[in-house]
Amino acid sequence: MNNIIRFWNQNRKSIIAAGIAIVLLIIIIQVLNQIAKNANNKKNTNTQISEEDRKLPTQSIIGGDSISTQTTKENVEIIENFIEKCNSGDIAGAYQMLTQDCKETLFSTEESFKKGYVDTIFQIKRISKIEQFLSQNKRYTYKVSFYNDILATGNTENVNTYQDYMTIDENSSNGKLNIHNFIYKKPINKETQVEGIKVVIIAQEIYKESEKYQIRIENTTDKRILIDTQKKTKGVYLVGNNNVTYNSNISELSSILYEIPANFYRNYEIRFNKIYSAGVQTIGIVFSDMVADYEKYKEDPEKVTQRIQISVSI
Repeated sequence: MNNIIRFWNQNRKSIIAAGIAIVLLIIIIQVLNQIAKNANNKKNTNTQISEEDRKLPTQSIIGGDSISTQTTKENVEIIENFIEKCNSGDIAGAYQMLTQDCKETLFSTEESFKKGYVDTIFQIKRISKIEQFLSQNKRYTYKVSFYNDILATGNTENVNTYQDYMTIDENSSNGKLNIHNFIYKKPINKETQVEGIKVVIIAQEIYKESEKYQIRIENTTDKRILIDTQKKTKGVYLVGNNNVTYNSNISELSSILYEIPANFYRNYEIRFNKIYSAGVQTIGIVFSDMVADYEKYKEDPEKVTQRIQISVSI
């Protein structure tokens, strides 16, 4: 006992220092373990979702028509069936689930569907989280998030995740599913003519972030016309039923297409920056900055101030 006391007295400082070092080492190890655990949990959150998150999406994110549990279940089964076919490489089966409008608008062939959609998202097996986004007029749109299935791949590294808006369209008689943010397409066939210039709205395509219109402009005059001078911020725009206007992306057109020769017509596809919503419907398209005599305007734009405005109700 005396030896122990003597050893303690002779080495007290060293023993205390060693004890403190051991305690600090234990604390550091615990802190590092917690950091690693938190990082791993965060990593798994990016690549895996819980069963709780995969419950039936019975509540819309932004409103619209109410949906029964049975309809929701059927819609989710369609989307999950489509995803399973994409995961398993059943390109033909997945492609056949698309509406004819979706095929004609986005993927005219199975090969274009494979390259433009399946090969982009389903490079690895995916699991999904499905959320009800909006429903109206028997069209049910869902926000679908795709994640890496770590149980299938064993890969916990961060990978690209994808998001799509898919729509079950009960109005379609040929396939029920629209994908790649495409909501629906419908014919319009409305027209207005002013001073020999006719604007025909042929069809409307609705996407999650925009609307696109197929438009034909006919020049029945004996002069070359200009459909827009590009001098105004809103030379061509949509009008909503809330009286809000929405810009077009007409600037994407080649400059030569702004001119239409005498007794000639051109077909256009013009996109407008209007987000899909339940409350705001498009009621018209306006061309507000047309020039009736482009040759005269080209000589001296400052002197030719008269413009033709054509509004087409939808």
